[in-house]
Amino acid sequence: ETNIQVVKLNDESLMDFKTRTRLKFQEKKVHGQLKKATSICLKLDENKKSYNPILLSEMEDDDFASLTFDKKQAKLIEILFFLRSEHLYCLFCGTSFSSKDDIAQNCPGPTEEDHQ
Repeated sequence: ETNIQVVKLNDESLMDFKTRTRLKFQEKKVHGQLKKATSICLKLDENKKSYNPILLSEMEDDDFASLTFDKKQAKLIEILFFLRSEHLYCLFCGTSFSSKDDIAQNCPGPTEEDHQ
């Protein structure tokens, strides 16, 4: 019985390790995408000479490293939709589109999953 308990404990520890590793990877990935999306958004706003003051102030005030994973994901989604609607830009295509019809026809969607 002791051997069975040790094997069971090792399996649980391995699953916990895999889960923690996967979550850390996802958090780093979202953090990187958030920084990239924010940088692109600021550059496109500068080029357009048109700023969204609420979004801009949020980006300047937030230290993304201190946000929870859920808040990072929510902020990323907000910026991705802003990029699509205001700048006709898709982070995952890496492309600016010429019109709303162009982005609708040539971009699979707003999320990374849409591009896989």
